[in-house]
Amino acid sequence: MTDDRRLRVHFYTSVTSTQDVCAQLVAKGEPLPFAVSAEHQSAGRGTHGRRWENPVRGVMTTLVVQGSREISHYEGLSLSLSVAIALLLEGKGLSPRLKWPNDIYLKNQKLAGLLVETRRLPTGVLALMVGFGMNVQAPKEGAFAALDASLRIPDTRALTQEVLETLLEAFNRFEASGFVENRPAWEQRATALGKSVKLCDNDGIVARGTFLGVDDFGRARIQTDAGIGIYASGSLVINA
Repeated sequence: MTDDRRLRVHFYTSVTSTQDVCAQLVAKGEPLPFAVSAEHQSAGRGTHGRRWENPVRGVMTTLVVQGSREISHYEGLSLSLSVAIALLLEGKGLSPRLKWPNDIYLKNQKLAGLLVETRRLPTGVLALMVGFGMNVQAPKEGAFAALDASLRIPDTRALTQEVLETLLEAFNRFEASGFVENRPAWEQRATALGKSVKLCDNDGIVARGTFLGVDDFGRARIQTDAGIGIYASGSLVINA
């Protein structure tokens, strides 16, 4: 393990998940903000308790920051951070798209994903753990997008540092203004806007209808037969 002092980043060769290591460090009193990054995860986590499939080579990291607002303020945080990563990739000549609520796509395949977890520390401090994974080299040929199909990435650690600095800057902006200022940028890049969709959770289909975008808190707006439904969580699937 090594330590980078631009943003305090703990680099590991292999961990269960970067979120797990961050939780352990937070419990030991590690000052915020900091980040953990790994070359390999044996039990990386995605949304809804799903397993995150490790890229052959990629960015696997978790940034831990301190929130100064009530937990409700952080609705839409993952969407704002996705916009920041999309802008970073656009600056490298790519054309990413965003899938509600926290996935980043490239050429109709998943490239990256975000997971935001919150916990209240015994001191009363609100810690937010932003887990982020992005494929430089995809875990399954043809199943996922990867940066190495379009860009030369000789140094994954340098890319990780760039991603973390982007996420931290975006979080600091979000602290001040929330999601609303990023709503137009998110919807401009939304994969499902205006399309027929179904919204699912681990128990099945929650709603069917037309995806209208998101509200000022990043919640999905779906035109159903019963009217416009507002949904804070779930997995959005575009109907074929």
